[in-house]
Amino acid sequence: SATAQLFTSTGIVLSASVNASGTAIPTNGQHAIVGGKATYKFYAPAVSGSLTATATTGGAVNITDAATITSTVDIVNPGVDAATDAANEAAQAASDATDAALAAADAADLATDKAQEAVDAVATLSAEVTKLITALKAQITTLTNLVLKIQKKVKA
Repeated sequence: SATAQLFTSTGIVLSASVNASGTAIPTNGQHAIVGGKATYKFYAPAVSGSLTATATTGGAVNITDAATITSTVDIVNPGVDAATDAANEAAQAASDATDAALAAADAADLATDKAQEAVDAVATLSAEVTKLITALKAQITTLTNLVLKIQKKVKA
C-alpha cells in the first residue's frame, strides 16, 4: 500500500464527531492507498441530520489549482427519532395533565367557596327561623293567656 498527500494538512474535516470502525480518518492529509482507493469506515452520529465532509486537495492530486471537495450525507436514525417523538409526546401529555390538575384544583377551590357560602346561608336562615319560632311561641303564649282570661270572664 502506498501513502499519498491527497488533501492539505488539515485533512478531511467532518461536521460532526464520528467513531472509527477500524482505521481512523487521518488528520494530516496523508492517506493509505489500497487498490487505488483510500477507504475509511466509521459510525455516523446517532442524531438524525446531515454529516458533511470537506477537504482541500493536496500535493499528490494532479490538478493545477487546489480544489475544495465537499460531500454531505443524510443521517437517518428512526429509533432515535421515534424515541425523541415519544419523549416529546410524553412531555406534552405531562404538561396537559398538569394543566388539568391545576384546573381541577381551581374548580375544587371554587366548590369549597360555594359550599362555605351555602353553609353560611343555612346558618343565617337557621338563626332567622329560630327567631321566628321564638316570636311565634311568644305570640302563642300571649294568645293562650288571652283565651284563658276570656274563659274566666265567660265563666264568671
